[in-house]
Amino acid sequence: MNGSSVPSQDLREACISEDIKLPWLDWLHDIHSGTSEPPNAWSTMGFALSRVSPDMVVFEGMPDAGYVNPNGSIQGGWVAALMDACMSAAVATGLRGSQMCTTIEIKVNYVRAVSVKSGMLRAQGEIVHRGGRVVLAKGSLVNGDDKIFAYATTTCLVMRGGLPAHREEALMEK
Repeated sequence: MNGSSVPSQDLREACISEDIKLPWLDWLHDIHSGTSEPPNAWSTMGFALSRVSPDMVVFEGMPDAGYVNPNGSIQGGWVAALMDACMSAAVATGLRGSQMCTTIEIKVNYVRAVSVKSGMLRAQGEIVHRGGRVVLAKGSLVNGDDKIFAYATTTCLVMRGGLPAHREEALMEK
C-alpha cells in the first residue's frame, strides 16, 4: 500500500493479471494439441478431448466391451463419467488464476441404451450460468448420426486454492 486506502498500481496490476489468467483453458488446449497428457481417468475410460473453446468442450468416446453390463449394454457409469468430464471441463475453461472446481451435483437422463455397436459418441458440455462460486452446465451425448443417447446437467462449486501439484509443475515449465 502507498499510505492511502487505495492499493498501489503494482498490486492492482497483479490482481488483474491473476484474474485474467486462464490456466485450465490453456491446459485443455495443450491436451487437445497433444502437448500435455490427459488425466488418467480420461485415458483409462477412452475419452478424448476433440474441441475446446471458452465455456464449451467436446469429448469423444468409443464404448468398448470392457464396460458392458449384465443387460448387454454399456454400464451407465461410463456414460455418467463421460458427461461429467465434458461438463466439468466446460466449467474449467472459465476458471481464473488459482481457481479449481468440483462437481457437487450431476443428473444424467439416459435416452437410449449405449452398446458397443453405438460407435463413436460425442459429448458436448457447455455453460448455462457462471456465478462467482456456483456454475451450472449442461451436456448431451450423441452418435455420428446425431441421435441423442443422454442429456445431463451439473452444478460445480468454484474454489480458490493452489493448483494441484501436477498442474503447478506444468505451468512452471512454460
